[in-house]
Amino acid sequence: MLKRVVVGWALVYAALTFFPFPVSLLPGAWWLEGAYHRALLPLARAAGGMVGLRVEALPAGSGDTAFNYALVLLNIVAALVGAATLAMASRPATSTLASLLRVHLRYVLAAAMLSYGLAKVLVQQFPALDAERMTTTFGEASPMGLLWTCLGASPAYTIMGGVMECLGGALLLWRRTALVGALVLIPVMVNVVAMNFCYDVPVKVYSTHLLAAAVVIVLPDAGRLARMVLGLALPPADLAPAARGAARVVLGVAKVGVLGVIALALWQEAVAEGPGASGGAATADLPPDGAYEVVRFEVEGAAIEGAPKGATPAGEGGADAGRWRTVTFAKGGMVSVRSASGSRIRFTVAERVAEGERAVRLTLAPFGQPEGPRLAWRVRGREGGDFEVRTGGDGRSEIAVLGPLGMDGFYLPSRRFRWVIERPDNR
Repeated sequence: MLKRVVVGWALVYAALTFFPFPVSLLPGAWWLEGAYHRALLPLARAAGGMVGLRVEALPAGSGDTAFNYALVLLNIVAALVGAATLAMASRPATSTLASLLRVHLRYVLAAAMLSYGLAKVLVQQFPALDAERMTTTFGEASPMGLLWTCLGASPAYTIMGGVMECLGGALLLWRRTALVGALVLIPVMVNVVAMNFCYDVPVKVYSTHLLAAAVVIVLPDAGRLARMVLGLALPPADLAPAARGAARVVLGVAKVGVLGVIALALWQEAVAEGPGASGGAATADLPPDGAYEVVRFEVEGAAIEGAPKGATPAGEGGADAGRWRTVTFAKGGMVSVRSASGSRIRFTVAERVAEGERAVRLTLAPFGQPEGPRLAWRVRGREGGDFEVRTGGDGRSEIAVLGPLGMDGFYLPSRRFRWVIERPDNR
């Protein structure tokens, strides 16, 4: 009875935690998870209130919101109810429940690992360092940003990790190789979970669930693995088909369908995040993504030739603070301005309106504050690849001419792998 309760609880908890997998992988089905979360929001708020957790909003870019933790609590309670119901029922058998749990976790983990692994192999999750990263100091970076910079600096390392994730995920797709796949993924996921916790990456809840899934997949063979490690005789492996006759055909068709959905989802992700993909305000109307140095700066008619020593938006700080040094346009519609002291102010593009063939008007909001005060910029292309930015406010006008800031002046990208190192270069 105890085993049936434990297996039943794990099955219901896994089904709720990863719901609506695999339907959520279908094209156009992305809204299902959001609708499910919206339906559970009142319950999540009530559950969070019982443990002193204030649930304010649904997840939006972070998987470690108060809602996510309240949802874990809800799933634990709901799984207890489901396990009690299954324990009182005579069917299905405990072995059948265990098989369903293992199959479900195999495909959930396989889809996740193939997705994350492919993103690493294609160098999408940790993109190569750009001028924006080069001009960000260690002191300005968050722990997550520091980790992303570190991993982005070594594509070979991230590709190797992606290959291991893809290998483990692919092995999970077949019953006879699932154990090997889970054994490959356990150390991989231990490393991922450790990085998420140690560098405050907001995927702690999800990655911990994926690690637990890999462990649960291994549990049925834990005895055999222990005997192998101890050098004891191993009982013969059960290589019999999981089903026979018509049931086997039905399971085969279902497997082909799930594999097709996973393959389609992976293809869509690769295309959406590929080199030709663009997002937000990163279009031809804006300067191409990257950092720009200010080659000319004018405040209310006072021109400053060359690259000034700082930058802030109009109306902030004194005369020196109002001088611009660098401006960066990043994919997804983020704009950052480097100040005279070396600090940085960031914005998101709230609105973009084309004004001619090579001109655009941008409405900028403070980064992370979509309802904050707005700034108006007018960006116009110039001959020779430069861009002119005009902004004004509070009776103050500014004009900046931007020229591309190359990567040649930075030390980090110039360093390459060396077999022979006479002296350590630990800057």
